[in-house]
Amino acid sequence: MTKATLALILSLTALAATTGQARAASDAECGNWLCLPAGYPSGAGCEPPYKAMLKRLKELKSPLPAYGDCASNNSGDIPAEYRMTAHDGIATYYQGAYHKGERCHWIHDAWEPWGCMGRNYWYVEVFDASGKQLGPTQYIAR
Repeated sequence: MTKATLALILSLTALAATTGQARAASDAECGNWLCLPAGYPSGAGCEPPYKAMLKRLKELKSPLPAYGDCASNNSGDIPAEYRMTAHDGIATYYQGAYHKGERCHWIHDAWEPWGCMGRNYWYVEVFDASGKQLGPTQYIAR
């Protein structure tokens, strides 16, 4: 994890501590905004957020709640320098790499695309206000 990523996570933690309770999402769901970019480090309290993300996916929801539901309070907008966004979607794995936007499926007695072996994944990426990706893309088996 880079120093900039760690600084942003610490800033968000401080912001969350001063903004009160999340409005529509649980603490575990909101924890994904911190844990996902860090790669869900063990011993950091990221198990409840990970389980909450899996539950959201099972319920066919976006893996992360809206950032504003976690980082804002009733006093106004989130400052621009603290805004984060997430991208998510479907991916498959073949030829030694993940391929976003592709789905593995069975056609005419073979897996397509060739080599995918029938496995699909959700992917999730988190970006800071400048559009820089925070941490690696996370792939979750479906």
